[in-house]
Amino acid sequence: MRSAGTALVGIALLAATGCGGGGGSDDPAPATPGVTSISANRAVLVIVGGSQVPTLAAGSGSQVVRDTTDLVDPGEIFIMVRDPIAGSASLDLPVAGGSVAAPLSRLNRYRASTGGTALDPIAESASLATAAIRHAGWQALDDAARGATSARLNHGEPAINALSIRDAEGSPIMVSATDGSQVFSGGVPAGDDLAIRIRVAEGGVFPGRDVLGAKFYLEDIASDHGESAIDQLWNTVYHRLPMMRHRARSAGYGDMALARSRFPASGVPADDPWGNDGGNGYATINWTEFRTPAIHLSVWPVDGQEGVPGRFSTDSESPDPASTAVGFASNRDQVGPVLHAILPTAAAFAALRVEVSLDAAPTWTLTATTAAPASEVFVTGPHRFTVGP
Repeated sequence: MRSAGTALVGIALLAATGCGGGGGSDDPAPATPGVTSISANRAVLVIVGGSQVPTLAAGSGSQVVRDTTDLVDPGEIFIMVRDPIAGSASLDLPVAGGSVAAPLSRLNRYRASTGGTALDPIAESASLATAAIRHAGWQALDDAARGATSARLNHGEPAINALSIRDAEGSPIMVSATDGSQVFSGGVPAGDDLAIRIRVAEGGVFPGRDVLGAKFYLEDIASDHGESAIDQLWNTVYHRLPMMRHRARSAGYGDMALARSRFPASGVPADDPWGNDGGNGYATINWTEFRTPAIHLSVWPVDGQEGVPGRFSTDSESPDPASTAVGFASNRDQVGPVLHAILPTAAAFAALRVEVSLDAAPTWTLTATTAAPASEVFVTGPHRFTVGP
């Protein structure tokens, strides 16, 4: 159990077919790995999506691993500065247009701050918001029933309460509340709660319908709420994924207070176990990621970005991106700035060069070369940035 006020985040991803986690295009055949070059005055941890990645020359203090969670797509690269660094600059994000609710407006400001090809703003979806609000309330009710000492963030709905997913007749779709198992009517396989929630919200009846053109359904959850939850989710690895992707174009936001307001008869408690003012928390963002548009180069932080967070508590994220579970040699509780690049390729990388300088003017540069026969070379940087608290 985390102490009240500790920020926690959790992510789920399901293929839009509703047949389980992961998905996307098949990985290309593994390439013969080369040697990854790390040039840094601070060691870094690198996570690369896709198939086999180059090996890392020994002795640098840095590490590079292929993502093993099936969350990071081919062409996506995360660079975590291994150790936290101090800073004092405040975060400065561009003002994004649109009339979406404050949390999604904050998200669009992050999307507008990425470099390369500008990300289109997220469109607010009423059906996704319904799915997110109901699930935020479901979590609050479930935690209240189990006791605050066991409070958790949960992408599934293994127990029945007033905000459980319902069929057209109003009966809970999950029909086993006694032993905690997930048994669905209609033969839907256990573990597909997220896809079912979105389909029911989209179609209004069980089993609902797929969002037209959907590739993935994704869900970000934070123990915080509102705009601060967006900041919390962005300063991660895996939870930043839908926030930073071109194909993630539609989302809905919900939290405990919205569930209490939208469904007053459900009994959502007045207090939350995370220590949020006003009995709030459980910020939930449901996403639809589409099969199009095409992927373009995108990076963060860009050249001139101010207030990049200097510290990320990796233990607050599930999966933990700086752990042996994803392939690193040891677990780290805290890392420094989290940098990312999305490259428009699904090919395996034959070589990577990561250059990170954190002296007076922090700078990062990435050069990635794909395997033959294409042998494309992608270069992004140098990107100079300042560090926030």
